[in-house]
Amino acid sequence: MGLPALNFTNVPNVFFERWVEKLSHVELKIMLLMIRKTYGWHKQRDRISLSQIVDYTKSSRTRISEALKKLEEYGLIKKTVAGTCGQQQSVYEIIIESSNNSDQHQNGGGGGGGG
Repeated sequence: MGLPALNFTNVPNVFFERWVEKLSHVELKIMLLMIRKTYGWHKQRDRISLSQIVDYTKSSRTRISEALKKLEEYGLIKKTVAGTCGQQQSVYEIIIESSNNSDQHQNGGGGGGGG
């Protein structure tokens, strides 16, 4: 079965160029989930529960927790905990650089247009 032509999520090129080869299997699956849940719905962040990540990655909670910490260390995601004790939920946000061409134009101004 092929992929539908018009059903897609934009993924920044730098993700493929810089990060795919560096990320572990679990880290990569988590990032793809987060990209889908955010960029795929034109949002910068979304509440993604640990159980959603477990279901998506089919990985253990221990491995997922380790991967999430590494992704934070890499500066790819930011974790915020919200809610009252016992009802807390983690919110994961993809960290967005000021320019999507930052690898190619490190001296350039932030956020110009272009196609």
